[in-house]
Amino acid sequence: MKKILATVVLLASLMPLACKMRSDVPEQRSLRSTATMESTPACQAACTDVSDESNWAVCYSCRCKAAMDGWLPSPAEVSCDAAREIPVYQAVSTPNGTALKKITKAEDECFNPPRLVNAQHEKGGCIPGSKLGQLKRGNIWAKWICRREHVHDRLFDPTVNYDDHGMILFNEKTGATCFYDDTDGVTNGNNNPDIDLTSGDPKTVTDFMNTYYKHEGGNCIGCHDNDPFMYSPYVKGARWETSEAYTLGKYFAVHTVDQEKSHVVSLTAEKAAPCLTCHRIGQRNTCKIFAMDSAGISPPPGLHKWLKTPPPTGIAVSPDGDKWNFPKWMPTSEVQQDASDDSWRRDYGEAVETIRKCCADHNAPGCTWEHQ
Repeated sequence: MKKILATVVLLASLMPLACKMRSDVPEQRSLRSTATMESTPACQAACTDVSDESNWAVCYSCRCKAAMDGWLPSPAEVSCDAAREIPVYQAVSTPNGTALKKITKAEDECFNPPRLVNAQHEKGGCIPGSKLGQLKRGNIWAKWICRREHVHDRLFDPTVNYDDHGMILFNEKTGATCFYDDTDGVTNGNNNPDIDLTSGDPKTVTDFMNTYYKHEGGNCIGCHDNDPFMYSPYVKGARWETSEAYTLGKYFAVHTVDQEKSHVVSLTAEKAAPCLTCHRIGQRNTCKIFAMDSAGISPPPGLHKWLKTPPPTGIAVSPDGDKWNFPKWMPTSEVQQDASDDSWRRDYGEAVETIRKCCADHNAPGCTWEHQ
């Protein structure tokens, strides 16, 4: 079976714009929350009553810090200035095939629009200027995104607030995951606040609450049902980093109150095995949207019309020399750079049809699922 080096996504998109969207799937049985020990008096006091928003903010920080092996990134480490630009491309025909041209202003159509579910974005999301940050320290991963979602003439100006800023922390040893999402339009290149509130300092808490709103990833996981970090062609150009530690390992959200709230229910159907060797297939929006998108079925808004009807098959090359499969983007082009459509169907066709069947009816014959 071929290896698929990155998780089926979203993108989506990667990140917590999904947090703001109501999930229409009930919570599943889950793994117990982690890190119940509060390490400071401020933590102990805050976690006794998380109904108060300031207490919640401190307690969540305490739980997340404990879950991340006693470390939380500094504001500078996870600022938008510290992130890498996400290039957005248009596809153009050349004598040697299809090549990618980086856009510098918003366009109606593009090669790699973001896969943001249920979100209405100007020009289908073909807006440059967004950034992706990635950081690994020991067992801990941090990824954050700074999004441009509205058209204006200062898309690359870091002093202009980004439309959305979200961050996810993940412990690859335990699977513990923390989600942060701002209130939109408040974060620029370097004004993100400290997320370490374990001292209980009132100003630090206030600064945090003026940027991030109260949530523990409840709606984020409607899209991040596969892995904590969701891959798509949108983020590949920002030098996406991946690891089986998070695409196949333990994964659950940290909460301020211990509870069973795991959302990870993944497909184990035998005939879907070629698509399960490197990542899960989650039962929620990965099933509903992203899996078929990755197979070139039901592509997202904003994608070039000629990539949709009829769907061609090919390889596109970026200005940096990266090769991208289209319209099927799983498995990644590093694995299958020049495979024909016939060979792709031979290797993955039955698996894709099995996924389609099982996602449409979770109880269909041959469809088996497993709780994380």
